Amino acid sequence: MGEYVTCVDFRLYPNTIRRPDLMFFLSETLAGVDLEELPIPVVPELVLEVISPSESASDVEHKVRQYERAGVRAIWLIYPTLKSGVACENGQRREISSEGAFETPLLPGFRLEMVRLFPD
Repeated sequence: MGEYVTCVDFRLYPNTIRRPDLMFFLSETLAGVDLEELPIPVVPELVLEVISPSESASDVEHKVRQYERAGVRAIWLIYPTLKSGVACENGQRREISSEGAFETPLLPGFRLEMVRLFPD
């Protein structure tokens, strides 16, 4: 199916490198890619970012637009201080409440439930 990679640089564009908190790559995307070679030279299918209070809304939006333009298919943003999130996929944005869950057709049957992140 694929592989999860955490806190590693990947090349978004020739002069742009990002380090999301978590990335998911389909197996076919990683075919022939050496994960020890950094930054990873291919774009992940899914990126998860934990948003810190110090990040401005414009910084987050800039990152999301960069990811989308580079071909990242799903972007999950988690806001710990709000105990909520936003899922960006196929040009759509969906808010995830504290009782909601992240899901994507990229990972059939997988759910990242907010209550598991913030059991409170």
